[in-house]
Amino acid sequence: MSQRWVFDALVKDREDKIGLIAYSLYKFEKNELANRLNSEGKTPTQIRSELRTFHNHALGDSRIEGFRDHAEVIIRDLMDQIEEDLRAEYQLQFDNVNTLLDDYDSLQATIKDFPNVIKRERENAILDFHRAVTRKESRETGRIIRAIKWVRDGFQGVIAAILLALFIYGLCALALSPDDRQGIVDKAYNNFKASFFQQANTPIVNSLDGQ
Repeated sequence: MSQRWVFDALVKDREDKIGLIAYSLYKFEKNELANRLNSEGKTPTQIRSELRTFHNHALGDSRIEGFRDHAEVIIRDLMDQIEEDLRAEYQLQFDNVNTLLDDYDSLQATIKDFPNVIKRERENAILDFHRAVTRKESRETGRIIRAIKWVRDGFQGVIAAILLALFIYGLCALALSPDDRQGIVDKAYNNFKASFFQQANTPIVNSLDGQ
């Protein structure tokens, strides 16, 4: 009967959450007191007497108000913790949404720029191909130029030989008879052929010495 009185003093109705928690606090303290008295070796009669005294004190206005104040603190702390946990959870979800939005924007930008990427890659491929062809043409041109220089140098030697032969023939024409001049011409022609085909020459000077 007395327990019901404490309950009635603490709990206004079934929706009174503060009162229900306050009554739980009362029961918790009463149970702690009983356990402590038992551990101290008190007899059951002594324990019942101490609990009755505790009960009577709990019915006082200050104790009832203290239980309810303590219950309000517990509820407030609980609500603060729940709010903090919810805020952290919502912040995490918000950050995830922002990350998804950023990824979406980045993907949209990539898709939007995709034609430009293709254009740049195509231009780079054409440029690389042009560079490769240019390098090949440069190598081919270098070989052609070297060949032309080689032919030019060879013809310069041939022309020089022809000019020298003509000069010597002119000198011989002034000093020799027609038969001797014909022999000199034949010798010069043979030397020219030998020089052109990179064969051993018969020096014209030696031919003159032999005449």
